[in-house]
Amino acid sequence: MVKKINPDNFYDPPGSWVNAVELDGSERLLVTSGVVGITPEGQVVEDPIEQINQAWRNVGRMLESADMTPHDLVKMTVYFTSTDYIAESRVARESMLGEARCAMTGLVVALVDPALVIEIDVFAAKKS
Repeated sequence: MVKKINPDNFYDPPGSWVNAVELDGSERLLVTSGVVGITPEGQVVEDPIEQINQAWRNVGRMLESADMTPHDLVKMTVYFTSTDYIAESRVARESMLGEARCAMTGLVVALVDPALVIEIDVFAAKKS
C-alpha cells in the first residue's frame, strides 16, 4: 500500500507535493534514470521552455510504459540548471500531475550535458 503523508504536527507543503510517502512493501516499483527533454527521436529540444515541457511529457511516458499514472508517483527529484526555469517547470509539472501528489525535491545544479536545462528522477509504486 502507498500512503501519502502530511502529518498534523508538521508544516503543510507550500506546493503540489506531500511531505512523505510510506510503502508497505507489496508494490511494483519504477525507478528511473534522469528523464530529460529529449524527443522520442533522440534530439535534445533546444528551446529551454519546450525542453522542460518535453521532459515532463517524458515522465508521463515513462509512467505509462510501466502501466502507472501520476497517482503512483512516490518521489521526484527535479534538477534545474537555473532558478529561471522553476516557474515554467511548475506549470508543466501541474499539467502532467493533475491532482496527483508525491514527495518532491528540487535542486539547482550543473548537469553533465550543458545543452540540458532540467533532469527529473522518478520513483513510483503500484500495488502488484
